[in-house]
Amino acid sequence: MSKQKRKAKVGINSEEYQGSLLRRVLFGRSSQTPIDLNSGVLVYVDLISSALDSVDLVINLTELVFYGEKMQCSDSSGKDQKFQVRRLELSDKNKGFIELLQQLTVCDSVTDKDFQDRFQELSSLGDDHVICVIEDDQSGKIIATGSVFIEKKFIRNCGKVGHVEDVVVDSNARGLQLGKKIVGFLTDHAQSVGCYKMILDCSDENRTFYEKCGFKQKEIQMVKYFL
Repeated sequence: MSKQKRKAKVGINSEEYQGSLLRRVLFGRSSQTPIDLNSGVLVYVDLISSALDSVDLVINLTELVFYGEKMQCSDSSGKDQKFQVRRLELSDKNKGFIELLQQLTVCDSVTDKDFQDRFQELSSLGDDHVICVIEDDQSGKIIATGSVFIEKKFIRNCGKVGHVEDVVVDSNARGLQLGKKIVGFLTDHAQSVGCYKMILDCSDENRTFYEKCGFKQKEIQMVKYFL
């Protein structure tokens, strides 16, 4: 029985794999075939089969080589590893932090001194007031932010409540799940300091987003402005 060698091209989409992948390639009889990973977006598979029917490929991706760089494969995609959430830093003023807030609501220009004073004031509160950001490594700009402050109560056995505020993603970076990463970071923080719940206010158009983040609508919002 003569053997035939075929080269199959299997496309890799970083949003489609999570940990390990199951790929079915239509060639020969069902069998497992080793995979040769080349640097690049495509994986090339050498298939040796006597009859070209269907072959099941189980691709166990613990490490990938993309464009000559080694990447660890986990539950996070390449985008997840690129956009990391961190706390606000003093230098973020020069990375478009104020301009990003202006996409959310009224936010006048802030002098360097005023920014530094407010930053130091909030920093002195420690874990009771946290502002987080996501920086685009390529542009050096802040493209997402959100904050949570912790309210300490007498009710619920002197419980704590996390208030989420000022969540915004740059208009040019939407669709990358950055808002979800920001809310997840704030949620983890609130849980870590012992909050029994988190609350926030949002517009009707953003309600679906927050429901996907685990929130549910309750009661109504009331507001009274002084300025």
